[in-house]
Amino acid sequence: MIPDRLRIGITQRRIAGTADAWARDALDAHWGDWLASCWPRSRFLGIPNFSDPALAVRHVVEWDTDLLVLGGGEDVGTTPERDAVERALLDHARARSGPVIGVCRGMQMLHAAEGGELVRRTGHAASPHPLQGRVPADTCVNSWHHWCIDHPGPRWQVLARAPDGSVEAMRHARLPWLGLMWHPERPGGSFPAMWEWIHDIIANIRRDA
Repeated sequence: MIPDRLRIGITQRRIAGTADAWARDALDAHWGDWLASCWPRSRFLGIPNFSDPALAVRHVVEWDTDLLVLGGGEDVGTTPERDAVERALLDHARARSGPVIGVCRGMQMLHAAEGGELVRRTGHAASPHPLQGRVPADTCVNSWHHWCIDHPGPRWQVLARAPDGSVEAMRHARLPWLGLMWHPERPGGSFPAMWEWIHDIIANIRRDA
């Protein structure tokens, strides 16, 4: 049975400070409605980009998080605080074989944390496109990224690719980790095959209350 009372922790983008405003953490407004509609009995928590990454790990441990979602946002490597927090959270998830879903930048971070290389490419940002692979032939998704994955490491199983051959969805061979390069929380981001992958990731979670 697929659990429906999850505690979901989701990482946030870091918005740089300006002359008249401090730096801020922010969550895409689509996430709240999407999570509430998909898992109405679950709870979700935005994880701050702590200056000390250990605080982020303590945060999810004390909150007893079931599922970690690495959200989208700025490019990997542009915000050291967020990069450090997400890498610490992935180290924690790896040690306990915890489920992780990486979305857009989040999938790129999954790949980078396993030693993979990202390739910059045009034509993907704000440009919906079809998927090829373990999906129906007419599957099309939104697209908002500038960096792509051409050659995933040996630990990753490719589930779908874009027409240019770059990886659009992948699953870890050993861990319950799933990467989606599109945004499932935004319009044009949800289809049945994707939910089968997500269900496989979370199926072993047990939470009765």
